Amino acid sequence: MLSAMNLNNVITILKNDLSSIREELLLAKEPDENAVDIDIFITNRSKHTARYLIKAPPVPLYFTHKKRGFAYYLSEKGLIKAIDLYDAPFISDATIDWFLSRSEKSIFNPEIKILSHEDQAAHLIYKALRKGKSKVARYNKIIKFAKYIKTEPLQEALLELCERQGESKDILQSAADVIQIIYSEDCSFERFSQITNIQNTNSSQISIAMRIHRKIKSWAVIVEQKYFFMRFKQTRMPMVCFVGVDGAGKSTTIEELSVSIEKVKFFKARMETKTHYHIFTKLYMGKIKNILEIIITLVSRVKVVWLIRIMDKFKLFITMFFICFDTKRKINSFLKKSRNGSVVIIDRWWSDMFIANKNATLFKNNPNILTKFLSLPRPDLVVLVEVPVELSIKRRADENLETLSYKKENLFIFIVKYFESNLLIIKGNDDMEYNTKQIHKRLYEVWRDSLIKEKINHR
Repeated sequence: MLSAMNLNNVITILKNDLSSIREELLLAKEPDENAVDIDIFITNRSKHTARYLIKAPPVPLYFTHKKRGFAYYLSEKGLIKAIDLYDAPFISDATIDWFLSRSEKSIFNPEIKILSHEDQAAHLIYKALRKGKSKVARYNKIIKFAKYIKTEPLQEALLELCERQGESKDILQSAADVIQIIYSEDCSFERFSQITNIQNTNSSQISIAMRIHRKIKSWAVIVEQKYFFMRFKQTRMPMVCFVGVDGAGKSTTIEELSVSIEKVKFFKARMETKTHYHIFTKLYMGKIKNILEIIITLVSRVKVVWLIRIMDKFKLFITMFFICFDTKRKINSFLKKSRNGSVVIIDRWWSDMFIANKNATLFKNNPNILTKFLSLPRPDLVVLVEVPVELSIKRRADENLETLSYKKENLFIFIVKYFESNLLIIKGNDDMEYNTKQIHKRLYEVWRDSLIKEKINHR
């Protein structure tokens, strides 16, 4: 349905879809596949627009607030990136309409409008002033714009923007000072930061009444958000787990993925059956299991074979029951995070328990244990990190070559056999950027497919 997705396609789809409810897109900058994200204003913003996008998103959407949200797109380079809708919620609709009246045609699509160069630069400066927080990346963009814009048009645009927003004389003076800095010979970030951070440096002079007012206002926003999410639940985000032998590069890949989806809310977790999660499991493994073992030892002295066998089977049953119970609780916890709008990134899976050599005989004689585990909720994507055993040994010198080879072979067989439908195999010794792009691509696909299934189920 949305194959060969890229930035241009997604913005066009979003534009066409919003036109059906008489909303118009205004891009804060020209689309760039290499950019971290792209900011989009929607003219005449309203609750109606937010509700519409949540109920019938043309592309996967992730909302963080009723007047602000993220939509993700799959670029041609294989990355999920964020389209920041309602980029600056503090900018009024009237100001956005003013931006629109001065906008230019987009290069990739003449029907889509973008801010003029001076308005783009003015918008970035205003953001820094309004937030009272400087960013090097934002400053570098402003300096880049300044090379192609004359002083007067940018100064006029910035002061007009501040006046339309009803800003104080202090902000207007700061705006004029910033213009002077970026066009001076000493246009350093430090000088820029001193001006744009002035709101924070003066915070000690704010009256107690004003501080109380700001606190009440922030609480009101939190309450409003809670009410909003009660009415409009976020789309469930993908749950992805990484499997591979020690030294395969799972942790490194997870760290790279965490950096590449920094604009996305995500949660990192570790899955190991030997790490106990639920209080009942901790109680059993810490106390009750030891008591059972003492009882079995006492029974073995009586030398009643059939009773010993019954006790051994009971111990196995109860132990596996608690491991499965505990694992299910962990997965449900991951699913809860997923439903709350987080991409859940899991290091390892319960499959590690079934490929250990010491457990081979146990599971062979008790296949129902595997059946029980296979019935548990599954991740949306399983990433198998593959590397030559020799490389794993170099990374983990304490590992045994023969044992690691056995684990690697059995893990591959096990994962392919039981998780093939949602499996992605990557080479841990390949270029990390290439690997993360492959993961992004599959993440987007499973997310998009889940949205389609949700729509079908609601019909």
